[in-house]
Amino acid sequence: MGQEGSRTADVTFTQVRLGPEALVGGDGEVGYRAAMTTLARGRVHIAALSVGQAQRALDESVRTRRPRRRAAPRSGISNWSRR
Repeated sequence: MGQEGSRTADVTFTQVRLGPEALVGGDGEVGYRAAMTTLARGRVHIAALSVGQAQRALDESVRTRRPRRRAAPRSGISNWSRR
């Protein structure tokens, strides 16, 4: 499922008017910093998901691998021939 299991959607507002009191964090740089902090935390979350997915892939590949069998050498037959 991985990233495809994440619920995301587009949200669109039309004909909406907001006053200055609706600004996140008020007037100034506070809202920008809050947005950047949220993005940074989101990146950490995505990185953690990616590491977990990679670990799962490795675990599954190790679990389902077929054991390798070495062919028994045939008596009298060699890969090296003498001339």
